[in-house]
Amino acid sequence: MKNETIKMSYEDMTSSRDSYMRISVLENNKRNEQNILVQSSFTSLLNWLKDQGYYDQFALHLEDIESVELQKAEDRAYSDNAATRSPVTINEREMIEELLNIDPSTNYISNDVSARFNVRNHVWIKRISLEAGVSAKLKGYFAELEEEN
Repeated sequence: MKNETIKMSYEDMTSSRDSYMRISVLENNKRNEQNILVQSSFTSLLNWLKDQGYYDQFALHLEDIESVELQKAEDRAYSDNAATRSPVTINEREMIEELLNIDPSTNYISNDVSARFNVRNHVWIKRISLEAGVSAKLKGYFAELEEEN
């Protein structure tokens, strides 16, 4: 891990992109938990995780995602409000893959989309800018968020 961090480029250190993977490591006494943010450039660490058989315990795979629910970010922030619109649910594998591969929004502007990935027994939420370059089909799903339910 130290060697990977030392080898990081300036661009990777200052990038606003999300980490490739987050790993939680419990210390021996199981009270200290350390979160490690792994970048996609950490090839030695990723290869070691694969060689040791640990990679699949940490990696999110497309086939693990059951569905994605899209919601306007401000709707999600005020979800107690009775006027909140229903989320748009996506079950199509190619659309889920596209959403998974979009760099997340780090600006957190009000017209962002909150993408809730339903993964077996838990969820993972990612914010996506409506300004992101996406396919015409995915833009259609974004447009559904603007329609009244």
